[in-house]
Parts: sequence; structure tokens; C-alpha cells
Amino acid sequence: MSPFDLLLLAFFTEMPLPLLPTWPLKTALAQAYFGSRAEWRDGEQAAFDAIPAEWRDVLPTDFNWAQVQSELELREDPAHVREMRANLKRLPDLAHATRPDLDARVDGVLTTLNRDCLPEWDAPAMADLKAAMAFDGPPAQSRGAWMHAAICRAEQLSARQETNGVERFDGLMALEESDLLYFRELVLEDIRAMYTVASEGRLRRYELRSPHDAVMAARMLVEWNSIRHSVEAGSRPAQRTRDALYDLWSVCSHVGGGGEGRSAFAARTGTGAAAGYRTRPERR
Repeated sequence: MSPFDLLLLAFFTEMPLPLLPTWPLKTALAQAYFGSRAEWRDGEQAAFDAIPAEWRDVLPTDFNWAQVQSELELREDPAHVREMRANLKRLPDLAHATRPDLDARVDGVLTTLNRDCLPEWDAPAMADLKAAMAFDGPPAQSRGAWMHAAICRAEQLSARQETNGVERFDGLMALEESDLLYFRELVLEDIRAMYTVASEGRLRRYELRSPHDAVMAARMLVEWNSIRHSVEAGSRPAQRTRDALYDLWSVCSHVGGGGEGRSAFAARTGTGAAAGYRTRPERR
């Protein structure tokens, strides 16, 4: 474990830290966020440049970039991709589909989620999205898919503002100790809220125990420091994630009819008022 990983783990597990200047922690946060972000951006640009120019000129820009992001996600094959693939295989016409056939459908779902706005007018794409989410199934089989989709939907519902790495880095370095502690509170609340949803409301607290968890939390903190400028004052990440998941459920429930009902969904997943969410909490 590197010293930076150890520092992040201590910070996000809320261990008492000696009085130190904030720059070591900010450096650790920056390394966790900007290192992976730069690598991802380079991969995005390379994949975008590989698209034939005649296709880039015909298709909408946001569609091209959405396909690029989808390609990279499929290449990495994280949990949310595997879960979407398994959920799509539940469709009768895909029960015996090959891996390439399933990946082609997952590619469409990821492209739909990565666009600037949800293409609700595209009936086949929305039907695949509904199937990939499997809101009618146990969350244990869709935890990654639900959370990834909720994050993507929250971005679609947010006002878009131009930013760059320099601005994000400067914004991180300008944070005071009180800001870092408050943002830690928000990030931990968001992670625990996602865990509550994924466990159908049975589990309310997720303990970060590994460097991987700490790096994930660090990336969320730096990202929130940028996002907070484009969302409504008083917003909290956990509330945005929950609202985005509800919105996505609402959209999907109208695709091809059906849907289990909002109250049933809330009761089954523990995302309602009983889960302890506050609609408009005050900053402390």
C-alpha cells in the first residue's frame, strides 16, 4: 500500500489524523482522480479518432462520444457490464444468444446511458435499457448496473458546464479542511445510500476497508467538487443518485407497459423515506 493510499484509507475510514497541512491529502486525492482520468481521456480520444470521419460527420457528436465510452466500458468488462449482459439474457429471444450478440445489445444500452439526454423516442433502445436494468428482479443481480445507470442519469439531468483538468485541480487545491471534511461526509453518505438500495434496504452502512474503496471515494469527492457548481444549491450526491434512479425507473416503467409501481419499488429497495433520506438537508 502506497503512502497516498494509506492516507486516503485513513481519511475515508474517519480515523483520527495528526494535525498536518492539507496538501498531502489533496495530493493523494489528486493522484487518485487525475491519474485515472487522464488515462481514460486518452483512451476516449484514441477511440474517437478511430471513428471514420464520414461517420463522425453524419452522427450527432454526443452519440459518437457515447459510443466511444461504451466501447471502453465493454473492453474493461466491469460488474455493471456483466450484470447488464446477464439481465438481457433473460429475454426469451436472447436466452441462447452468443456473447457477441449480447455485447452488441449491451453496447446499445451503454450508448443510450452515455448520451447527453436519454433517447426516449428510440423504442428499441429503451426496451433494451429496461431489460438491462431488470427493475423487476433482485437488486443483488443488478447492483452495479443500477448504480452505474443512476450516475449516468444524474449527469443527464444536470446542467452541463464546460470545465477542464486545470480548473478541477485548482478547485481541489483551493479547498479548506472544513470543505474536505464536509465533502467526505457527502461521499460516505452517497456510498452508503447506494449500498442500501443494492441490498433492498436491509443494509444501511457500508464500511470502506480497502485501498480500492478509498480510491473510489477519493474520485467521487473530487468529482463532486466540480459537479456541485452545476446543481441546485443544497443538493447532496446521495439525493441525486436516488432521484436519478427513481427517474430511470419511471421512464423504464412506461416502456412496453408494466412496472411494479413506485411504492412497491421503494419498499422493496429501501429507497423511500424509511431509508432515512432528507429531501432538502442543510449544510452543517
